[in-house]
Amino acid sequence: MPTTSPKTEQLLRAATDVFYEHGFHRAKVSDITEAANVAQGTFYLYFSSKDEIFLELLQRFAADLQDAVLDFSWIDIQSVDEATRESQRLLVSIFSVCADQRKAAALFFGAAPAVSEEAGAILEQFLADAEVITAGYLTDGMKAGHVRPLDLEVVSRAIVGYIVHTLTRTIIRDGQNDDFEKLAAELLTFEFYGTFQKREAAP
Repeated sequence: MPTTSPKTEQLLRAATDVFYEHGFHRAKVSDITEAANVAQGTFYLYFSSKDEIFLELLQRFAADLQDAVLDFSWIDIQSVDEATRESQRLLVSIFSVCADQRKAAALFFGAAPAVSEEAGAILEQFLADAEVITAGYLTDGMKAGHVRPLDLEVVSRAIVGYIVHTLTRTIIRDGQNDDFEKLAAELLTFEFYGTFQKREAAP
């Protein structure tokens, strides 16, 4: 990983803009250095190619998003209401990362698989890790007596799937950047309680 420095950050910000606006394959190193307002030779002091800087920005975004994904704990949760509030806080954190880094998020979820196998592998690894983390949360919830027995693989994939779809459609594509608490609450109501209204048992 390139050494973190103000110049590295400057180049990464510029690269994110350039890749987002022009696409990876049309973008050139000269576009990045022009956007960063540095000499082209400066680029090669920090990165060997546009492929390397693209992978670096994907890895950094994945790390930021994973930090948000890990931000949950069953400690002190004593009820479904408390679990809902903690889950809502988690989703708001995830949504905020994508809203704050919308261009990087678009590249991560949308462009990465088409750029290279290595870029696609970063996304695939993130999704696999997110499923493992989610399964771990569900397991802890079962042990605490708050979550009923579930098929962990099926349910963890479903949860990660609806979160990623919300990120890519509602936040990245549609540009929602506020009222994340309401969005999270609606998703959690569906996740925890489903779509059917409770009906009285037939006599």
